[in-house]
Amino acid sequence: MPFAWKYAWALAMMGLWLVVAWQRRLYISRRTVHFRQELKEVVSVSLLVALLFIAAAWFFDVSTGLRNFVIVGIFHMIFWVSIGRWLSRLLLRRLRAKGYNLRHVVLLGTGNLALQVIDELENNDSLGLRIAGVVELDSHRPASGFLSAKVPILGHAVALQEIIATHGIQQVFVALPITQLHVLKGVMQELSKLTVDVRLIPDIAEYSTLAAGMEQIGSLSVINLQATPCDGWGRVGKRMLDFSFSLSALVLCLPLLIVLS
Repeated sequence: MPFAWKYAWALAMMGLWLVVAWQRRLYISRRTVHFRQELKEVVSVSLLVALLFIAAAWFFDVSTGLRNFVIVGIFHMIFWVSIGRWLSRLLLRRLRAKGYNLRHVVLLGTGNLALQVIDELENNDSLGLRIAGVVELDSHRPASGFLSAKVPILGHAVALQEIIATHGIQQVFVALPITQLHVLKGVMQELSKLTVDVRLIPDIAEYSTLAAGMEQIGSLSVINLQATPCDGWGRVGKRMLDFSFSLSALVLCLPLLIVLS
């Protein structure tokens, strides 16, 4: 098969990788996802793309050289995309620690668990999660003053939508004891109308069985209940980063392409 066809297959492979990565939710905010988990997902997407292209190569009875190129190219993509994402994490963490690329958070709950969440977020400022305040669930209790030295009580849960709009909230952390989790259904019905991330901070060990949907913030386990995709320049930046490093892998494979052709 001519060199031009191999190059076209490589570009198609990169395009399919981006599509599969989008379907596998690699383009949502992942600031609290451990890099090992992200790396595992990058490898999973790459192997799926490789299998699809190898199957296509067998179906169309193309040369062995092209099949070998697909295998080598996928390993290059895994390496360079992983390097790119690791470097971007380092850069973003530095920027967030300096006050850039922040996400404003509100906590639903005012108990001991909420205090623990506040402490963990303040100790992990490189995540870029800034607490705008907390929301009191009990309408019979006062909703004013401060829960801690720097975190104000913004109001009652009945005004949660208004609080989110007023303070430009992007993430809601539900930090309630198990005795109050019965209100979660009503809260989710309200928040489902908004484009905010909703995360549950469990205070019982049984939630560890939900590991597939859990993330870590310091010593806290966080359950994702609702996630919004990256939008605007965030999505463009992630896709351009993956494309750039994939293209780098393709360029580095050019000598191999010439040999295989």
